[in-house]
Amino acid sequence: MTNFDLQDLARRIAREVLNRLQEGEPAPCVLVLAERSCELAEKVRASMGDGYDYFFLGEETPECDPHRYVLPGLSCVAMAQLAVGGASEEVAARVLGLLLRGKRVEVLEYEHRAFDGTAPHALYSLYESHVETLTGYGLVPLEKVKPERVCCREMLVTEDVVERHDGVSVLMVPKTALVTPLAYDAARDREMTIRKCL
Repeated sequence: MTNFDLQDLARRIAREVLNRLQEGEPAPCVLVLAERSCELAEKVRASMGDGYDYFFLGEETPECDPHRYVLPGLSCVAMAQLAVGGASEEVAARVLGLLLRGKRVEVLEYEHRAFDGTAPHALYSLYESHVETLTGYGLVPLEKVKPERVCCREMLVTEDVVERHDGVSVLMVPKTALVTPLAYDAARDREMTIRKCL
């Protein structure tokens, strides 16, 4: 083979590799265990990001096996029933079936947490124990996607402010904001940069 033939072969291989990379694989699909609504679709997308194809109950799904299953909300009744292995609601029965097949189901919101400040301690603790039990079954809280950068308009940036934005890599604050030394330490521990730019 001549040098020209090798260069031509290398170009063809590189072109083929680029074509295959540009085609790419389809995004993994997520099955949301609820009927589609604009509000719900936006809420799920905001929590999980844009890297998925989302399908909802009642829609035709392509021939992909769902990568993740998401339950938008878990009612107190469904939670109590699922914790003891039962399900009377249609969606809860579907969740139970997924759990029995070894699938992991992620919960966006737990209904009882809306009553955090008003529910008696014993009742709230009961539901929190159900959350722990269900986590053991594979029904787990959804870990929400955190943005890379967050704007914080507080003029005094303390350690508490940094802790509230845990998981963010850049915390943007006003140029005139006062940042405490403990806030800088907390940010460094979390691999976060505090940038005065607003």
